[in-house]
Amino acid sequence: EFKLSVSRIETYLECPRRYFYNYETRLPKLTDYPRLAGIEIHRHIRLLHRKSKHPQPFYFETKEKNINAWIFRWQRALKKAKEQKKLQFEDAFLEKRYQRIGIICVARYWNSNLKLPPPLQVEHYYETPAAPWIKLIGYLDQLRGVSLDYIAKHRPELVKNGELAPGYDPVVIVDLKSGAHDYSLTKRQLENQNICEQVRQQFDLHEHLQATVLTFLYEKTTGKKPIGFVWYHLRSGKTFFTYREDPDYATLYGDIHHSIENITAESFPKHIGSRCKNCDFLVPCREDSYFILV
Repeated sequence: EFKLSVSRIETYLECPRRYFYNYETRLPKLTDYPRLAGIEIHRHIRLLHRKSKHPQPFYFETKEKNINAWIFRWQRALKKAKEQKKLQFEDAFLEKRYQRIGIICVARYWNSNLKLPPPLQVEHYYETPAAPWIKLIGYLDQLRGVSLDYIAKHRPELVKNGELAPGYDPVVIVDLKSGAHDYSLTKRQLENQNICEQVRQQFDLHEHLQATVLTFLYEKTTGKKPIGFVWYHLRSGKTFFTYREDPDYATLYGDIHHSIENITAESFPKHIGSRCKNCDFLVPCREDSYFILV
């Protein structure tokens, strides 16, 4: 039995050789400040929704304690990564910068979600067969219930006579993102670009494999589709809505079949590009050749 995740599929599609080093060997796994901060911010927000001894919205009593706990978490994660020699490109400025980014993320999450109902699920694991010997797996950051008014605004075609169409659950999958990029259209873009140019800015939001995989997993597990997928940009507090339907699964099946067929054939060619400069496996990828500076 072979378990396939979004990260495995995307890694193979981006660079088969990187997939080989990451999943087929015992080479040490490294990290950098953006990845380390992303993992720790996710863990911290998961902790916010842990039940506490006293009835309160979040695990911590106050926003200040929430921020202080994040600072402690970040310093502990940095220390551990350095002790294990997993942190690439050590930089005191970046350590402070990503500590600050984490503060912004957890503080804005606190402000935006303090009065909202809690998620129905947090960091929930799903798996489903994708082929006779392949299981597709994934984690939902959050699953949240939504009102009929919300559905009517974002998916009006799903509301008939005041009722949700059969085959759908009144929920959205929420995926937390801590990176710098979001899908906002700037004032200049809105004023100077035509609709086709604007669509290009958000194309990958509505095609990205992650939303497709998580929607597929939820549907195969529950028998119903979520009404959508929310890309939650933690730095700004903005959310971006998208959804997937059956035709989107064709892309997923194609990616699964392409990846599996080539992995089982042990086809791991290099795919050289600008991403190489940040790759964990740059040294083994050079193999027996010298490094050159010109």
